[in-house]
Amino acid sequence: SRGLLGIPFSDWSAPRQGRFRSTLEVLRVSLTGGIAPVGSIDHSDLVAGTEGRYANWTPQIRRSVMMDDFVYAVSYGGLTVHATRDLSRSVATIPFPVE
Repeated sequence: SRGLLGIPFSDWSAPRQGRFRSTLEVLRVSLTGGIAPVGSIDHSDLVAGTEGRYANWTPQIRRSVMMDDFVYAVSYGGLTVHATRDLSRSVATIPFPVE
């Protein structure tokens, strides 16, 4: 209803010195305005050190849910909640226990 779309993104790019990066890229989508970036939600710190723990397992952001004025991003490392008006900082972070 707000015209927002979340796309999970993961990367091992050189600019991050080979460090794994996991983000949720949030875009605004409309017929008149097209597609425009809104911001990014970063879970890299939540999943750091868990890469390659199990075969065929990847720690990146897996799901997102948008309810009211909030974006919920879920990875194997934890859950974050961000206000849609300011994606740069979370209003809540719940790290998941490492087994």
